[in-house]
Amino acid sequence: MNKKTVRDFRPYEPPLVVGEDADIITLVGEFIRNPTLHHLCVIDKDRRLLGLINRKRLFKSLFLHHLSPDTRLSKIIGLLTAERSSDLMVTHLITCTEDDSIHDVIREMIEHKIREVPVLDGQERVLGFITIPMIMREWLEENRC
Repeated sequence: MNKKTVRDFRPYEPPLVVGEDADIITLVGEFIRNPTLHHLCVIDKDRRLLGLINRKRLFKSLFLHHLSPDTRLSKIIGLLTAERSSDLMVTHLITCTEDDSIHDVIREMIEHKIREVPVLDGQERVLGFITIPMIMREWLEENRC
């Protein structure tokens, strides 16, 4: 995969997008209808990426009463009071552009233990996701005997 960039992995996994005011019912419905991705992209009115909602985080907010008693109070309060996508989204994001080296993206995915990375255009709009299965598929094609 030498010299490959993210662009070489088109087409990307399509993003699931919601506005920053989407309610919890909408978020759950999106994940149910689209079970293959692990994140929802929260976008602004110009379709720029504001944050991601992890499926696991949403699940925890729905079933908060099952959290361990030693869970930090600040985490519990954050999950308990979440009503909208903007309340649940994570804003410290690992993203990439189409011109990024695939080796750099792989390194980030391993370092941060993530399965998929949003691919952004020059205006920070989401083009889609590059995922572990996409990268592994390319590796397999290159390494078949």
